[in-house]
Amino acid sequence: MTLAVWGETGNAELEKQWLETFIGGIEQYLDIGIGPDGGALEGAGYTSACLYYLCFPAEALRRAGGKDLYQHERLKKVWDYYLYEMLPGRNYYDNTNDSFFHAHTAPFLLFANVYNRPELTWMWEEISGRLTDPADVYGDGRNAAQPILNYILLWYGAAPKAQSPDDLEMPLSRRFARRGLVAMRNGWGKDGCLMSFTCGGNPEYGHGQYDSAHFAFYRGNSALAGDTGYGGGQSEDHNTVLFDGEGQKLKCPKGRIIAFDPGRQATYAAGRAGDLYHNKALKKADRHIYFVHDQDHPYAVVFDDLEADGEEHGYTWVLQGVNSHGFMMSGEGIEIDVAGEHPMITDNKTGWKMRIVMFAVETPEFSSDVKEIRWNRTAKAVPHPRLLANIRTEEAPAILTALLPHKDGMPLPRVERVASHALRLEWPNYIDLIAFGPARTGEAETQGPGFVRTPRGE
Repeated sequence: MTLAVWGETGNAELEKQWLETFIGGIEQYLDIGIGPDGGALEGAGYTSACLYYLCFPAEALRRAGGKDLYQHERLKKVWDYYLYEMLPGRNYYDNTNDSFFHAHTAPFLLFANVYNRPELTWMWEEISGRLTDPADVYGDGRNAAQPILNYILLWYGAAPKAQSPDDLEMPLSRRFARRGLVAMRNGWGKDGCLMSFTCGGNPEYGHGQYDSAHFAFYRGNSALAGDTGYGGGQSEDHNTVLFDGEGQKLKCPKGRIIAFDPGRQATYAAGRAGDLYHNKALKKADRHIYFVHDQDHPYAVVFDDLEADGEEHGYTWVLQGVNSHGFMMSGEGIEIDVAGEHPMITDNKTGWKMRIVMFAVETPEFSSDVKEIRWNRTAKAVPHPRLLANIRTEEAPAILTALLPHKDGMPLPRVERVASHALRLEWPNYIDLIAFGPARTGEAETQGPGFVRTPRGE
């Protein structure tokens, strides 16, 4: 409106004040809603809605010769967040925070052109170009105010030719420090793997959850460890550890990633959440993760380093069985089996599975239950299964867990605990040592956190 009446009111000073207020509001959002390194504080969905509405004034100002909002440093960098949080199966994005899998990707073509980023063209082609409902394209669905067809006509032809992040040899992991998030992948292939680790970094304003030290794990079209998103704001609704049955009581507006060591073969990350439980008996709650970037057999190891006051306490390791097949998440198609030697997560819609191999100071007691989520108070409850691993001890529980995604017929490793904080994984062609402190096996050793792969026969 400010630009539409520019020069028409007869009061140039007032028009200037309007424009300054208008631009200031946009810049304030960019400074609040996006971290200095591009992390989207409210998650992919909410941030994309803001980016959609922002593109109109940004383009209008550019064409009118006004301030170039495209040069805002945070706006330049937020696209990396979408590239790294993009789900392998192209079914949109990791739904970290009070969010959902879907995002408004229509204006991505404009920004691909503005920043000359062919990977944004590729991302649009892989997601909106193939998966968007026709109702969204022609503007008669739930996103009627945001039809995509006009963007195709305006910007697709001007966007650079698509190139994938793999083509451009982008790093396989990225930390977004203000958001408190590390995204780790084995590439951007359709059957690829993504692990998203969150600790702290809730927005000071807007949507936030009690989700520090939570991770989500995807393979292909499956969320083998998911985020409940809307309505599931408590720690018990995330892939975290409960202390005496209770989750976190405090949100943290600062990123809590205390370690990040990206590597060619594996990436190490750690987060700190102990004080967020607001329980004097809990002295420490650090979660450490190694993600292995193997093209054929990606996997992760999670070490929960918890310490209490020396009294007996209960620790409950929780994993949510939600899928990533629709706008809202549910447990449809997800099966959790605790009858075997190791718990198994199965997505019956895709055939992807994940074996959970867990060690602790006491033998974990595995069970599953069904949790219901309402994305608002009047909405229908949506159920999903959860895996629960309970440990009671006076000692530090030292929970060490391997997450092994696979399909039937794929090889799985023999997993052995070689220290309280280290695993040896014996694959057909190599042996891996993953340690979160000094460790030694017959093949390898580490002086601290480390990953060592030894080809068999050496």
